[in-house]
Amino acid sequence: MKKIFYSLILITGLIHSVVNAQQVNFKWGPSQRSEGGVSSNGDLLGYDAESYYLSGAVKHGWWIFGTTNPLISSYNFNHKLLSQKEFSYKKDKITLKPNGSINTKNKVCVFATHFDKKAEKNFLYYKSFDNQLNTDDDWVELDDIPATKSSNSGAFSVLMSDDKGKIFIYHSNPYDKKTKNESFAFKVFDADFKLQWEKNVEMNYKDKEFSIQNYSISNSGKIVMMARKDLNKNEKEKGKPKYKFIVLIYDQTKDRIEEYEVALGTKYITDITYSIDDKNDKLIIAGFYSNKGPGYLTGAFYQRIDIETKKLESENTKEFDHDMLAQHMTEKKMDKGNELFNYDIRQMIKREDGGTVLVAEQYWVQVVTTTTRSGNTTYTTTTYYYHYNDIIVINIDPDGKIGWATTIPKTSVTTNDGGYYLSYSLIVKDNKMYFLYYDNEDNYKRITNTTKKNSKLFIDVKAMPNVDKAVLALTTIDSEGEMTREIYQKSYKERDAKKEPIFIPKRNYYMDDKTLVYSSRGKDYRYGFITIDQSDKNDKKNRKK
Repeated sequence: MKKIFYSLILITGLIHSVVNAQQVNFKWGPSQRSEGGVSSNGDLLGYDAESYYLSGAVKHGWWIFGTTNPLISSYNFNHKLLSQKEFSYKKDKITLKPNGSINTKNKVCVFATHFDKKAEKNFLYYKSFDNQLNTDDDWVELDDIPATKSSNSGAFSVLMSDDKGKIFIYHSNPYDKKTKNESFAFKVFDADFKLQWEKNVEMNYKDKEFSIQNYSISNSGKIVMMARKDLNKNEKEKGKPKYKFIVLIYDQTKDRIEEYEVALGTKYITDITYSIDDKNDKLIIAGFYSNKGPGYLTGAFYQRIDIETKKLESENTKEFDHDMLAQHMTEKKMDKGNELFNYDIRQMIKREDGGTVLVAEQYWVQVVTTTTRSGNTTYTTTTYYYHYNDIIVINIDPDGKIGWATTIPKTSVTTNDGGYYLSYSLIVKDNKMYFLYYDNEDNYKRITNTTKKNSKLFIDVKAMPNVDKAVLALTTIDSEGEMTREIYQKSYKERDAKKEPIFIPKRNYYMDDKTLVYSSRGKDYRYGFITIDQSDKNDKKNRKK
């Protein structure tokens, strides 16, 4: 039986035990350039069996005096441009606000909103494009929210079921902190936007105390929501959390909302996520908890409930062990009950055997404001430091038992750029996970990078340099939690590739058996796929590209 967390001493012993096979390969398309006012370097809008669709923009006119229209571009899987379609967020004489997109089985649909002051409503519209990018001439109204102010007009969200058979519209009503209860509405359409049913809901919770944080629709049409309820002064208890999380499940055939409270006694749930197991009609809930308070974490938890009966079928918690905590703090701090902090859940991966893998990254933004004075003039400068550090990977078996877990050590920080080149890409194939991220080359020059200093197991991980000097690292974790780390690609400077577009790790899109990735530098950009080859031969050519 493996311990829940391997110590870094054990992990670093595996760093140079790298298999000869290099399965991860980039297959880049041609380099493109934003010029002539046309750029297709936006987000993935959708994909089908033969092509994928990207957002972009077309600039008309000169400098600030021109106008910019949205653009949809379709590419085949060799990244060859097939077609482009420019459109406008205008309906009659009004200008709409973009509100996301979805990809149905045979269409790409974009959404937009408009607050009509005279009608006192916030409207939701859509426009659809087929795989040839043909579209209707006008925007189609889908939903509306009664509202008196544009600054407080509610909000729309549109998403699809995993099987792409249902389109779900969630709309939240305008916020009222004084007397109004939390209220919202659903609309469910089929894949051709034919309305199936709708529902208006008013909860028995005050708007100011209650917030919906996430929502989904199952393939069978059940609505699942995760909400946070801040306790009022009559509900608070000394020594217990000042908030709670509630799962709301709406089954249209029963026409009622049922509630399930996610609770861990006196422990604070500090991050939480969920996933619908459509095959078995279960809800998988997992996250981190703390004995101290919000923002901290001392362990992980897991719950599985039956969506139909709301019965708790499995529950488990596991505190981080001594070896894990020793990587981050002294024995003295551990004795005082100090905990980890600032880890955000990035992904919840469903295993084929019914188990779950939880992936979290340490992340925070530090804001530093300095004031200087020159003569009678005062200057204020604000600097934003973006920290993306260690990754924690936690494995949960099909019975809900928290088994192994491991930490990928890394340290990276940049200023005033949103952490553009930081974080990681994750590719999951068969029984392995592949993490790609930028790192310091020195972290791979020694067999071990741990030292004992002042009763602290000091993790001597050097920070990532600027992206041109950083190496691209590859960490592979198998089904048993065994980890290997290696340099996947030398730095752009060492490869003399300073004009080459730079891979952006956190900008990746999952497309069934493919992962679409992106790189850019200045006006130049390109798209590609990360593939997992089954060959045992290294693809050195792709590493150099």
